[in-house]
Amino acid sequence: MKASSSFSNSVDGSPDGKNESSHDIGNDARKKLLDRLSEEMFERKVKDVTHEILDDESNPVVNRTFEAVGEDSGALDFVYDMNREHLQKSCS
Repeated sequence: MKASSSFSNSVDGSPDGKNESSHDIGNDARKKLLDRLSEEMFERKVKDVTHEILDDESNPVVNRTFEAVGEDSGALDFVYDMNREHLQKSCS
């Protein structure tokens, strides 16, 4: 017997059927998620994260992040890009 799922109505899209991708959570939800993660990691919202904060060696989360990503500059680029993208949207 096949188990039922609350996601059964949207095989290719989001659970609520409003987005094409099941990974597209919408801009408001994405901003809230990024701000929450940013506050947990850096004690600042995404828009307030600066290069100085990311480079602050006294922040244990920064140290753990650098240790985790190692030589993967793409992970750090992602953080910088998200910050830049958010700032561009805020200014327009």
